Amino acid sequence: MWRSAQRQNHGLKEENVLRLLLPLGIGAPEIDATLLSDLSSFGSARGEVAHTSVSKVTRYIDPESEYKSARQLAAGLLKLDELIQRGRAELERLDAATASSGQPPAQASVPPVAPAEGHAP
Repeated sequence: MWRSAQRQNHGLKEENVLRLLLPLGIGAPEIDATLLSDLSSFGSARGEVAHTSVSKVTRYIDPESEYKSARQLAAGLLKLDELIQRGRAELERLDAATASSGQPPAQASVPPVAPAEGHAP
């Protein structure tokens, strides 16, 4: 299922991000809403540039605001990576406990990470 979502992914919009993360046990409530919004905005802007002819440019970028946006995205993605790594560590812990006890696997619960710096919760 995850491989299919990965192959069919064509963007950074919220729907695409969630399609990749849900099979990993990470849902919208655990992800910083501002990051999802920023990724969707970035994906829309990227699509506009990628699919528009140079002769039809309708807006010009401001390098300073683009740099600021990129730094915000990077900070949010680092937080998301922490969430993924915590989930992975929890699954490994559960696998080890299950293997040693002979009990059926338990559900992993991954606590949300704090919002990226500069973002409200």
